[in-house]
Amino acid sequence: MLQQTGIWARIEQQKPIFVEPKTKAEFSTAMENFYDRVNAGDGAVFAAVCRGKVISLIITNAVPLSQNE
Repeated sequence: MLQQTGIWARIEQQKPIFVEPKTKAEFSTAMENFYDRVNAGDGAVFAAVCRGKVISLIITNAVPLSQNE
């Protein structure tokens, strides 16, 4: 849905989007890349499937996630 409406592309113009992969090995790499961009001050978006139906987006602008909890 986000891709068909153009919302995905609009978000991606502002921040890189990392998508939750299907395997644990790929997940570690995706999270490392996500945090690299966050720690570099660029900010990023991490998209994850929640209960197999809903997309959850974590959008951060170089703020450690632990401070947002």
